[in-house]
Amino acid sequence: CDAGLLGQACKFVDDAMTKFLSAVQLAPESAAASEARIRAAESAVQVRKFREALAAVTPLQDDPHYGVQAMRYLAKAQYGLGTVPVPKGRGEAAIMNAVADPQALAAGVKQAVGTLEKADERAKGAQITGAEHGVLLLELGDMQQLDRRYREAAGTYGRAGAIGGGAVIEQAMERQAIALQLA
Repeated sequence: CDAGLLGQACKFVDDAMTKFLSAVQLAPESAAASEARIRAAESAVQVRKFREALAAVTPLQDDPHYGVQAMRYLAKAQYGLGTVPVPKGRGEAAIMNAVADPQALAAGVKQAVGTLEKADERAKGAQITGAEHGVLLLELGDMQQLDRRYREAAGTYGRAGAIGGGAVIEQAMERQAIALQLA
């Protein structure tokens, strides 16, 4: 994060992540540990600490209550790992001009799509709201577009609008139109 107010906000989010992870370490079997893991992963993704996010939510994938949410953040971390800039060479210029490795990015997108597809299957039988399922489907559609699966993404956005209702219908329709134009 940058300096100034944004830097302070990132420090607060980073501190929150650390505190959530500390809570998990203090009482890993407590009822609050799963919620703390989800919040830690959410914070970690915001400050681009993708490995920490993976470590926080991986144990929750099969959790009946938090599994779908955990898989959403797992997918965000998988994609995020692919976006990490890799310097080509040494020195300040190489660091400043670093870009993501194309193979790592493609692998991150594919992993995220697979994880979100599993989360979608699990969400069908889970007790989550239609809006939460709709947001999950929007994220799946976004990843499918990044994977150049435009027709599939358009169908996913259609499902997101149908399941998510008023909470996501406008976003779903806009994204579906773009996906259909790209198909």
